[in-house]
Amino acid sequence: MKKMTWIACGLVLLCAPMGANATTRFDTPQEKVQKKEVPNPEKAAQRRTDEMDKMLDLTEYQYKKIYMLFL
Repeated sequence: MKKMTWIACGLVLLCAPMGANATTRFDTPQEKVQKKEVPNPEKAAQRRTDEMDKMLDLTEYQYKKIYMLFL
């Protein structure tokens, strides 16, 4: 009978850490995800035109024309 009591106590102690993990919330990572902002066409056109200006060294006239095309 003593042997059964010790086995039962041992099983309880081994299973106790498993129960602690059962309270882990799985929705926590979703709360940390940042919501993306709504795409803004003006910002996108500005960014793409700036990239082209940096690569191609555009004139002011070319810059405005490309900006209008992207817009």
